[in-house]
Amino acid sequence: MLGFSSFLIAVKSVSCVVYLVLLVVSEILFDPSFFYTVMVFGIAESVLIAITIYHGFNQTLKVVFVILGSEMVISITKLIFAMILMGVDGGKDCFKDDHCSIIFISNNERFGLFFFILSSAFLDGLTALLTIANSPQMHEFEMGNDFLF
Repeated sequence: MLGFSSFLIAVKSVSCVVYLVLLVVSEILFDPSFFYTVMVFGIAESVLIAITIYHGFNQTLKVVFVILGSEMVISITKLIFAMILMGVDGGKDCFKDDHCSIIFISNNERFGLFFFILSSAFLDGLTALLTIANSPQMHEFEMGNDFLF
């Protein structure tokens, strides 16, 4: 059972390291609004790492459901943010006009951020599906040996 928890911790740690690198790069190269966006997603990933580490110590079905719920909420939030990021400017060049966008970065940077957020949302959803498929607690629950409450 510890192997599954180790796998989840490793996946979330890699994701958190990517956010930390992006956080440092965004502070140096980009606008502060970009920095705060990355910081919020990084904090959410850090909270998810803490829940996953707790799952290593307390391997119950409730903790698995908390992990699944957190993964899905973060994934849906990222998808909604990606759609808002690309749709709020109305096709204008928001790098020149500071009043039409939620993040003041160039079109190329916005396009890259859109696909980064979209791919990370997809990977978060995939991690949630892998959690459902490989969790020993979920298999015990399906066999009728474990109860949620």
